[in-house]
Amino acid sequence: MERLQIIEALKDMPNALERELAGLSDAVIRFKPSEGEWSIREVMGHMRFAEDIWYKRLYQVWSLNDPVLMSFAGEDAALEEARQATSAAPYVEGIKARRPRTVDLLSHAVDWTRLGQWRGTGRRTLKQLAEALVAHDADHLQQIRALKAAQSTPAR
Repeated sequence: MERLQIIEALKDMPNALERELAGLSDAVIRFKPSEGEWSIREVMGHMRFAEDIWYKRLYQVWSLNDPVLMSFAGEDAALEEARQATSAAPYVEGIKARRPRTVDLLSHAVDWTRLGQWRGTGRRTLKQLAEALVAHDADHLQQIRALKAAQSTPAR
């Protein structure tokens, strides 16, 4: 992806998420196709939690020389909180409030070749990390679409 495509995709994601979640009932956001899979509210809890982690990772690469990137420690608590949520709205609002700082950082970053060490994955450039965030967003938007479709499909 080109730099501007990445920035535009990241900028648009909160709006795409809001469109996907508009008008969903509590039953739909709680629906789990099976015990081991996430519901929409759990996906949202993960995405809101991940929003801060991704920003910190990108900031580390932008501001430090070859940093070891932070992990997702604490996600279990975020998912448990999401399981208790009665609405996805606070998660969408949290993402909408935080995403502009990620977009701003990348919009002003001059050197997208700066490196960071992603545990278990290896060294990645700022551009590769930004592309990974775009892919992360797209994967979870698709997951939400699949959950909506599965919930609306009658059981056989």
